[in-house]
Amino acid sequence: MNKACLVTGAAGFIGSHLVDRLLQLNYHVIGIDNLSLGKKENLTLALSHPNFTFYQQDLNDTETCLELLSKYKMSWETVWHLAANSDIQAGVKNPDIDLNATFLTTYNATKIAKQLQISNFAFASTSTIYGQLPEPLKEDHGPLFPISSYGAMKLASRALISVGLKAI
Repeated sequence: MNKACLVTGAAGFIGSHLVDRLLQLNYHVIGIDNLSLGKKENLTLALSHPNFTFYQQDLNDTETCLELLSKYKMSWETVWHLAANSDIQAGVKNPDIDLNATFLTTYNATKIAKQLQISNFAFASTSTIYGQLPEPLKEDHGPLFPISSYGAMKLASRALISVGLKAI
């Protein structure tokens, strides 16, 4: 049975490089991205690889995502959750963008991980959860005062993940 990883936000800059590295390490990689900010051309190398499957799909359509992923009878190892709104200015203008594209995608990715019994969940956080500090940042503790909806949704996502997949 092949080991498999799910990469959300697979067509983004970081996601596409992660996909390439996981393929080099001989994983079967399933990539999901709605292509709202990611670009399919970032996956040019991966798309020609026999161990890569890509779905242009929104994580907030959890039912369809589960339908697509449930057909794979592999040993799932890790969800690498990179899907989020990376257009900070758009989130400033409309905080619903960060709610939907950052927090709800995390919530749904944890639901997918639980349903598929994937116990490893890697999450890309951000230093924006700390806000603007008067002294150098120490990431091992707060204060946690995000100044944008993006930072707030990343912080909320971290809190959600910290309760564990059992609570979802």
